[in-house]
Amino acid sequence: MLIYRWKGKQHKEYYRTLTLAREAKADRQRSDRRAPTSKRPFDEHALEWIASCQGRTIRGFDEDTRAAYKRALELYAIPHFRNTPLRDIDRQDLDELITKMQRQGLSAASISKYLAPVRAMFSDAVESGELSVNPATRMRINAKAGSYEDERDERVKTLTRAELDALLNAIPERHRLAFEIMSGTGCRISEALGGDWPDVDFVAGTIRIERQWYRGKLKPNPKTEAGRRTISLSPGLQAKLWELGADRIGPILCTKPGQRLVDRNLRRILDRAAASVGLEGVTPHTLRHTHGSLLLDEGWTIAEVSERLGHADPAITARVYSHKMRDRRRDLGFLDQLTTTDHEAPIGDDD
Repeated sequence: MLIYRWKGKQHKEYYRTLTLAREAKADRQRSDRRAPTSKRPFDEHALEWIASCQGRTIRGFDEDTRAAYKRALELYAIPHFRNTPLRDIDRQDLDELITKMQRQGLSAASISKYLAPVRAMFSDAVESGELSVNPATRMRINAKAGSYEDERDERVKTLTRAELDALLNAIPERHRLAFEIMSGTGCRISEALGGDWPDVDFVAGTIRIERQWYRGKLKPNPKTEAGRRTISLSPGLQAKLWELGADRIGPILCTKPGQRLVDRNLRRILDRAAASVGLEGVTPHTLRHTHGSLLLDEGWTIAEVSERLGHADPAITARVYSHKMRDRRRDLGFLDQLTTTDHEAPIGDDD
């Protein structure tokens, strides 16, 4: 049994062996060796951190991300922890925040997005010596919080071939190319809007994803390093791009004056088209998920789909399409050929 004090209260933990108890005691003693600055209130530390953060990757930290992180912290983490000393926040406290967000109806993906700055902030605090242990390490968010009445189906929205065909035909011809690119390549809407005509290799039949157009700004890099990729084009899409822009430069998706399209306008067009054919909950990301789903139907592997979609890890693809793999029913008749033997009785005399 391990006895310790935490937040002014005595706690007890039971272990099956003395060795396990000693290891737990050593871990707790290490976690208690905090720098004095770790006593700072969470809200004070969070606001100072977001103002000076330089990012945790070689690509740095752009101002759009800083603003998004600040909004996320001010919306959930700061109101929840307020002036709690940074060093007093543990995994249980983070779990309570997650539970609170789940009860408000947030999906696992949304919770993960809002907690991203919290994870990064704690990681920086450990690296700077303000904390010795990161309470957010390996923090998991249960996608199926079944204890709540407002539990949502975490399956990604995908369309059948017939639904996709009806949707694309419902979009006016002058706007259809954007949605054909997204559904035909699986690229994100920001990647489609960031595409330029020189990115298309008409000889190889490919399009190169090099940049993204996000919130009215052209970013020189895709969302992730894995997002920089070359995608093969279907013959039909390649032919359409050739017809429209074989000798053109500049943005592929643009207004008549040559300005890049705005994503909110494309979303409105998609909303109207989906409503006209009786489809609900369709977003540009639905086209991306549908693309991946159709590839899996055609026998593509998770690794192949992951590379095409620009996922940083095939595990992400496997998680997104896990229901697809579970629902797949393969013909197992070939096993009968391996296990069935000829059981006919030998021909011979009866006596």
